[in-house]
Amino acid sequence: MGAQLLFFSGWLVVSSILLGVKVQAQTSSPSTNAGTLLAVKAAFVDNTRLASWQQGSDPCGTPAWEGVGCTAGVVTNLTLTRSCDGRTPPDVCSANQAWPRLVGPFPAAVTNLTGLQILDLGNNSISGPLPVQLGLLPLNTLILNSNNLNGTLPASLGGAVNMTVFLLDGNSFSGPLPTSFANLTSLQLVGLGKNQFSGPLPAFIFRSWTQMKYLNIIQNGFNDTLPPVGSLDQLFLLALSENKFTGAIPDGLGSLNGLNRLELANNKGLNGSIPSSFGATPSTLQYLDLSNNSLSGTIPDNLGNIVSLQQLLLGNNKLTGSIPASFANFTSNLQTLTLNSNNLTGPTSVLFNLCQGKQCYYGDNPLLGAPVPAPVAPSPPASPPPSSVVPVPAPAPAAANAPSESSSAPIAAILGAVGGGVAVLAVFGILFVCCRKRIFKEKGATNHSAAPDPFDKLPVAEPVQRSKAGGLAHGVEEFSFTELTHATNEWHSDNVIGEGGYGKVYKGGLHTKDGPQVVAIKRGGRQSQQGEREFLQEISAMSRIRHKHLVKLVGFCDAGAEQCLVYEYMVNGTVQDHLWGRLAADGVLDWPTRIQIALGAAKGLEYLHTAVEPPIIHRDVKLTNILLDGQLSAKVADFGISKLEEALEGATSVKGTLGYLDPYYVQFNELTIASDVYSFGMVLLEIVSARPVLGIGSDGKPRSLLQWALPFIQAKRSAEIADPRLDGKFNPASVHAFCALGLTCIRNTPAKRPTMAEIRVHLERIAKHALSRADESEASSDVTPYDLVSLDSLPPPPGPGSPLPEAWFRSQGSGSSEGPPLGFTGVGSTITKSSTGVHSFGSSYAPSQKSLDHSAAWEGPITTLHPR
Repeated sequence: MGAQLLFFSGWLVVSSILLGVKVQAQTSSPSTNAGTLLAVKAAFVDNTRLASWQQGSDPCGTPAWEGVGCTAGVVTNLTLTRSCDGRTPPDVCSANQAWPRLVGPFPAAVTNLTGLQILDLGNNSISGPLPVQLGLLPLNTLILNSNNLNGTLPASLGGAVNMTVFLLDGNSFSGPLPTSFANLTSLQLVGLGKNQFSGPLPAFIFRSWTQMKYLNIIQNGFNDTLPPVGSLDQLFLLALSENKFTGAIPDGLGSLNGLNRLELANNKGLNGSIPSSFGATPSTLQYLDLSNNSLSGTIPDNLGNIVSLQQLLLGNNKLTGSIPASFANFTSNLQTLTLNSNNLTGPTSVLFNLCQGKQCYYGDNPLLGAPVPAPVAPSPPASPPPSSVVPVPAPAPAAANAPSESSSAPIAAILGAVGGGVAVLAVFGILFVCCRKRIFKEKGATNHSAAPDPFDKLPVAEPVQRSKAGGLAHGVEEFSFTELTHATNEWHSDNVIGEGGYGKVYKGGLHTKDGPQVVAIKRGGRQSQQGEREFLQEISAMSRIRHKHLVKLVGFCDAGAEQCLVYEYMVNGTVQDHLWGRLAADGVLDWPTRIQIALGAAKGLEYLHTAVEPPIIHRDVKLTNILLDGQLSAKVADFGISKLEEALEGATSVKGTLGYLDPYYVQFNELTIASDVYSFGMVLLEIVSARPVLGIGSDGKPRSLLQWALPFIQAKRSAEIADPRLDGKFNPASVHAFCALGLTCIRNTPAKRPTMAEIRVHLERIAKHALSRADESEASSDVTPYDLVSLDSLPPPPGPGSPLPEAWFRSQGSGSSEGPPLGFTGVGSTITKSSTGVHSFGSSYAPSQKSLDHSAAWEGPITTLHPR
């Protein structure tokens, strides 16, 4: 839920005060308040947020302690959520950045604040279980989302019968929900998502929590069948995705006429048909996600009666029959429709008008016919369907507001519903802001007597801009520039671990939602800064990409002039480090490990090319962008950086690194996934030989790894180019297959290059025979020779013993006919140069047996090029 839930819950806390929530009379004193709160402070690591909490001062005095609200001298509100409002000091939060995290165990001393009604410690790094005594407080608001809390929920919380806001999302709570929670009949906002709760979903949730407006339990282990749905007339959002529910969808869900959003995806045990109650009566439903289940039967005609639907996701089920003709009713509001990966039959004529300018996915169905307008690729939904999904051709781009990946997106809409049914949220916000200060003054509250007022932070009509995160990024964290500065020791040069086109990369330590973590922080250079919205859109896209062979984006910082990206730290550096870089002296990567590294990188690129719609083109595949974790598992890095760098010279400039650039891309400025394949082919040759793709010969002229290696590979003597440090401990047939695969990747014609999926399959085959017959100099007849490809369509090689033609260096981005100024590492530098009229390898360069001389191209002292 993150920031948007805090936005909504903050409003609900304030509204509860406006509606006359009584403060229970308690006896207290300044010294008692101070002593208790100082005990709370002592539970946390030192934090600048609590600087005002000092012995000898009154927490309820003037000024009050940060985050503390009092009524009649009693502490009734403790709000230390990690978000910013209008009272945040400019030096800490000038650009709406987040506070430093509170780090430490849950402060048991909180339970001594016997008048406490509002406890908001969300989005920090608080750990451990909740104390049993917490349920004895007169709480009406408990917000602990996005922490590291664990254990089972104390049954005593069922005694907080006045509770209206209960947000525990994003922790590690486990076990079933206590039966005592049936007493919480005043609940309105309930967030239990992204935990480890288990067991059946208690029947009292749908029977007793009748005031509920919002329920989110996504990503847990709830199982068994869903209970019958009772009278939930005020329910606005229901998120049940990614659990282990089985059986049929209750008919009552389709009869909740006030429901705006229903998420019931990724419960593979859910079966049966879609209830005909959906659309049987007037409905305001806008988002319906029933995808990735095991639903069967036909799509009910009534579904087409819900003309308010904007997102309808039914893909990856077992639905049969035809697309209902009633779907034609969707043309006015619908933005996204997914029907992919079912068993739907019949005509697709209803999609002609429905999908014009929309995002429609209907692939992997035995449908008859297809829409015929000229195809224009629509923008994908935020949760993209599988790669087999086919977008319906549309004459215009899809609507901008794609479906969200989580249930946090409609919070602003819920605001209107909870606020008494006001239709226009902006109008309500204006009225609320006008009256809030007068009401607070009448109640005698301090500046902190309620949760931070979200309306001080944004135009109400544009909740997406409420904070820098804007609710666009899912699963990543927003860090303050202050935090990153501290993590990198004031951006000290000793912390620099790399530098690229986006800026320098620093190693640092941060307190994240998963606890203390070593991270890699990319600090954008001045020339790489771009508009806030563009930056956040790219972060949003990158945050949704998760794969074991892609470096994980942990978070970001957008502080006006400072834009930073925070990644997981890869302890074993880059592949280049191990082949000829700073870690080469520490040991040799054996041949099976090298194959596994190539295979891991291939899987990461395959995911970008096939599992994301539209495909993501990396544009800078090279050894330094393949990183290794503690187990030497490969992860591809910087797969989204090229988009962020477009601000430098525009989207039409050629981008990449010398030696890895696809000549076809340079010549025609036509970028496809085949350009990544070309670069990957060069990477394969580097991995097997432990030589850089470009280097300097003894005569000072540029030399090419491809120029040197190609004759050996074509003569099936690939083992002779293998890294001498391997000491012959490999199967020569597997080395030849590995090299031949690399050559197929660099074919002149992109269409003749293999896909990353095909490359991955070949590497898996090669891995099986990495060491077999390794003691023989040549592959024997009983070992698969791995003649994977025909070499007929390979680019003609340069002549032996001579530099590459000038045209090839021009195609690699050098403006000088003398070639680029390369150092001993030979990796060159990242370029962003527009090029026209350049050529690929010239056809006059043909191989000959005479070229099979190891010193021909790499003459002179190799240590100049390849230090060991």
